[in-house]
Amino acid sequence: MVGPEELPTADNHAHANPVTGLGAREIARRFRESGGSLIVFVSLPSWQLGLAPGSREDLERSYLMTVQAAKEAMEEGIMSAAIVGLHPAEVHELLRAGRGPDEVLEFGRFSVEAASRLVREGLAAGYGEYGRPHWDADPLTVEICDRIMMMVLEAAKDYGGVVHVHSERAGPDTVSRMSSMASAAGLSPSRIVLHHALPSSIATAAAAGPMPSIPAGRKGELEEAAAQGPHFVVESDFMDDPRRPGAVITPWGLSRRIRRLLRSGRLDLKLYEEVLENYKKLYGMDPREGLRGTS
Repeated sequence: MVGPEELPTADNHAHANPVTGLGAREIARRFRESGGSLIVFVSLPSWQLGLAPGSREDLERSYLMTVQAAKEAMEEGIMSAAIVGLHPAEVHELLRAGRGPDEVLEFGRFSVEAASRLVREGLAAGYGEYGRPHWDADPLTVEICDRIMMMVLEAAKDYGGVVHVHSERAGPDTVSRMSSMASAAGLSPSRIVLHHALPSSIATAAAAGPMPSIPAGRKGELEEAAAQGPHFVVESDFMDDPRRPGAVITPWGLSRRIRRLLRSGRLDLKLYEEVLENYKKLYGMDPREGLRGTS
């Protein structure tokens, strides 16, 4: 039987900042040394990369930075995928800066079209993180974010790829809302990944199809998730921001946490193997085909 030290770990949602942070290559190296074999890199908001909000050229630059991050991780010997898209914080920022709703909506449409090209070319595995702000936002911001989300879901239906959804802390209500939106767009809800999901979402999601992504750094939540069954993946949401050290768990911290839970029996080994299967369903990559025996 495979033991805790032989099973690799995977990070479903992390960020790399090549401008001010460690960058993908160093993140991948540290993650690999901790036993990680698969990391999914997601686009950052433009200003975190020194780029201009609302600039089409800079948005495409941010996408290519994410694609490059996945490439560098693979060069470091682990599996990786890029998820590209327009963060809802950028929608909020553009409206706050005085851009008109139609202009922001058109920029959202451009963001989806640019992401779709990378998905079609096989350079990105999906779209994200799209969705609603996780803070209280005005109704106009929420409406525009939802309209952009429908464009994303339709693009995913037409061109493939998964959708990483940024929203309120995703519980059963978010599962139901996103499942309905996906179905209305003709997309299987199984292609929806609920970023920063609550463990309470798992039972509803297992029946409806979306995949909850549980943050590894929230105390007790991995254990609570495991008690709900294997229908989830695990994320660090690492920001790669040197101004905020310790704000969230690192990918290598995610590995250490999973290994501790496996060794202590608080995370069942067989259940965790089933969790690893979920990455293969989402990205076509099996973390168990990566590293083994690292610690």
